[in-house]
Amino acid sequence: MHEIIPALQSLHATLVGLESEYCHEQTSILAWGYLADACEKVTRCENFNCEDVNAPFIKTILMKAARYLDPSLTEYRNLEGRTMGSSEARIDAAKGIMRLAKKSACAGEELFEMVESLANDPVPHVRSIIAQTLRNLYQVAPDLMWKLLSNFSKIENNEDVLNHFVPASLRQLASYHPDHIAQLVRQVFDRVCENDQASETRRCCTDIFTGLCIWQNQIVCEETLQMIINDPVKFNTEAHRIAFNVRAQLNLGSTESPNAEHNKVRVKSFTILQQLLTSTLNQAKELNSKYAKDLPFSSWSEPDQKKASDLAHLADSIGMQIYFASGAFQDNDTEDPVPRGVLEQTRFWKHARPILELLAEFEYAKLVHHLIQTLEYLLPFDPLEIFLLIISSVSARK
Repeated sequence: MHEIIPALQSLHATLVGLESEYCHEQTSILAWGYLADACEKVTRCENFNCEDVNAPFIKTILMKAARYLDPSLTEYRNLEGRTMGSSEARIDAAKGIMRLAKKSACAGEELFEMVESLANDPVPHVRSIIAQTLRNLYQVAPDLMWKLLSNFSKIENNEDVLNHFVPASLRQLASYHPDHIAQLVRQVFDRVCENDQASETRRCCTDIFTGLCIWQNQIVCEETLQMIINDPVKFNTEAHRIAFNVRAQLNLGSTESPNAEHNKVRVKSFTILQQLLTSTLNQAKELNSKYAKDLPFSSWSEPDQKKASDLAHLADSIGMQIYFASGAFQDNDTEDPVPRGVLEQTRFWKHARPILELLAEFEYAKLVHHLIQTLEYLLPFDPLEIFLLIISSVSARK
């Protein structure tokens, strides 16, 4: 680390000296970019600390670079979707400053003012760096952290920024401050929930809603999940995400040493999945009732065809989550193994039975294959009832 400092000091002196008057603009831009990039990398060194003799120089360069108006950045201030490369001075400066902000010996009013300024930078990439590292302020400047969390939640519209902000800052703090974070996530969600271009942000918000609902019974998250469950067509993206998220909890907890919290989370996960499937089935039946049974699907109105397809896809998705969680699929090496003991599978069948019975009511042929596979796998754990359900599932499609 120390070996590079003289070279950086020399480059800085050249940039601010008289010879800079004759420096080509693009050369100056590149030089500030390299200088900021090098200083940012110094802050990553394990042996870097703010008491070091070179620390004031590093901090000074990063603060100057954060104010550097690179035309290649500012010309895109109205193109909010544009993300820039990592070599520009303000971008690297933002990274280094947020790393310094985490250290109380480096922090100070001037640095915190710069953090707030960068949080409002016209360039999305710069704002994104601040947005995803706000937890660095948790110990040294909590009031500023909460202020900026609130600001990003209320006014940030760039999807790239939100895609970093929600999972990196809001989600990381959710389990420690569930009520406060839930309110902020809901503010983001309400602004993007009808924006098809913000699907990733919507999924990130749904991850937090689901986690806080099933693990902490957070009221705002429970209400939001219920809103999604009640309208799985409008909130189709979120409904799929809920089904995916709860799957990991369907086998939670040991059968030999039961844990009360794990039991609660597991049961609640099955309940949410059952509610979502019930709502999907009811809306599918309501849609089907609008048309004569012998009327070809192609004769339905286009909006109703879209709704029916969305509901069918969601029902199939829920069926797939049950299929994977049941242990019927045995070739998946990318996830934690599904417990396949008698006690675990008997418990799974007990909780999954209402969902499997609902799946058997759907008239979508695509559901049949994996539903029958799931039931066949579970057959040894309740032969008579499962065999009857298999018959019911097949008969419904004759």
